[in-house]
Amino acid sequence: MRQVLLPKSFYLAAVVYFMVTVLGHWQLRPTLGTLVFGIGGIIGLHLLDATELAIDITSAPFRNPLTQLTLIVLMFFVVTSSQTNLGSGVVLFLQLRLILEQWFTFNKDRNLSAWLPQAPSDQQQTYLLFISLLFIVATLLFIFI
Repeated sequence: MRQVLLPKSFYLAAVVYFMVTVLGHWQLRPTLGTLVFGIGGIIGLHLLDATELAIDITSAPFRNPLTQLTLIVLMFFVVTSSQTNLGSGVVLFLQLRLILEQWFTFNKDRNLSAWLPQAPSDQQQTYLLFISLLFIVATLLFIFI
């Protein structure tokens, strides 16, 4: 049976991200929505692994630019037009998970050939910076809306 636990650094980044969003969105006055957002975050962090485990695939077909760009659109939709903290937690933490995987891969290998096999390294870095910027914008929208 495959392990569904992430590296400790992913969990540390997720806790820091959770604290920043709680501080910004709820101004340190947690509500039931804070707990629901945290549950959504846990789901979002593990959704890819759980899905791949449930349908018994090992090639990670959901880790590609099309999935990530679709998630970006979904993330902005959920964050701006929905009042559900669970949904916001799922999409924001799922995107955080993908970005963390990409940054760790890029820092280790100096490329994202598993994600963008046809693109040169400088375009891969531009893609990663662009996706990270969109994630920051979505997070700020969640905090201030």
